[in-house]
Amino acid sequence: MAVAGTAALRSWWRAIRQRWQTRPLLARHLAMPGRSQPRRALLSYLTAPLRDVQPDDQRRPFSNAGLALTLPRLLQHMGYVVDIVDCSDTWFKPTRHYELFIGHGAHNFERLAAALPASATKVYFATGSHWQFHNRSALARAHWLAQRRGTALPPDRPITVSEERANQLADGIVCLGSDAVRATYAAFARVVALNSAAFPAPAAALPARDFTQARRHFLFFAGAGNLHKGLDLLLEAFDGADASLWICQPLSPGFERLYRHELNALPNVHHVGWLSHRSAQFYALAARCAYVILPSCSEGSPGSVIECLHAGLIPVLPPEAGIDVADFGVTLPTASIADIRHCINTLAAQPAGWCQQQSERTLQAAASLFSVETFSRNMVDAIARIVADKAAAAQAADAPPQPTEAR
Repeated sequence: MAVAGTAALRSWWRAIRQRWQTRPLLARHLAMPGRSQPRRALLSYLTAPLRDVQPDDQRRPFSNAGLALTLPRLLQHMGYVVDIVDCSDTWFKPTRHYELFIGHGAHNFERLAAALPASATKVYFATGSHWQFHNRSALARAHWLAQRRGTALPPDRPITVSEERANQLADGIVCLGSDAVRATYAAFARVVALNSAAFPAPAAALPARDFTQARRHFLFFAGAGNLHKGLDLLLEAFDGADASLWICQPLSPGFERLYRHELNALPNVHHVGWLSHRSAQFYALAARCAYVILPSCSEGSPGSVIECLHAGLIPVLPPEAGIDVADFGVTLPTASIADIRHCINTLAAQPAGWCQQQSERTLQAAASLFSVETFSRNMVDAIARIVADKAAAAQAADAPPQPTEAR
């Protein structure tokens, strides 16, 4: 009885602690000239990074913590007083008048949007492709695996809560990713796609790279989801290829069992495991490779790849990976095993001079396109555009009807 009571008490305390940790935060307002009454915005995203700010933290990933730190500052710059609530906090109820609401996560966006006045501009912040496209793509990869290997693995990284109603309630959607990602939201009127800022530029010089050797080495650097990220396709494509694959990703037990042969017997496949970005081990491995490859089925702008761009690795990606590689990278026509194998064999045979030139272009693109400054500018423009469109629509609705001319 005492044990049960203690467990209940601990459960209650965890709930109270979670509520305290995700309580709304009031960001400091930057005074804007000419405004006696400042505007107020509600931001529903992540609050934990705001409670653990570390100055000059070069190893902090932008795609999660960096976004959480940057978004309030951008809204302040636009003249808003910002209240911040965690996107998982289902206890918070708006009691103030908000002119702008930016939210991530469907379950809380619907609830908060419904509690706000119709006049408030509501922006859904999506960090990837449309949820139905995401789930269909993941399911297709699982079915394809079952056809090839005769063994089924469940889709990893599924979106389990429908985002459809949240997307419909929003006055605009801001999604991370390329135009290919934006196209997955074609059913909605106001959608703005943004490249994701990654990390600040590395403070230290990058290790030298011997492209004569590096052109035959590919880095797979990814978060969770072996099937979703396309590791199965790479293992089959590199079987017999004149190139080496270096894997930096944790393996699920089921996936590891299914690909035991490729992982252990192929001499050109090396499973390193997870490496912390911007660590000495990461830079040493990156210097050994010329390319980063990610045949994912659905992304926003994967921070792992963008970090590799800042290390000078030439990206090899399908459109579904969410990054437009333009003239500095290589676009896979499809993520089929045949296309991947043809691409890696072609790239492994490229002259060292070509690889060095593409690597330099990649570094330039990383500095100009995938920077905190570029993300900030594009995010402010996107929010301002959605707010202006909402105001114009409201003004048009309130305008008196124009008299018709007598015939």
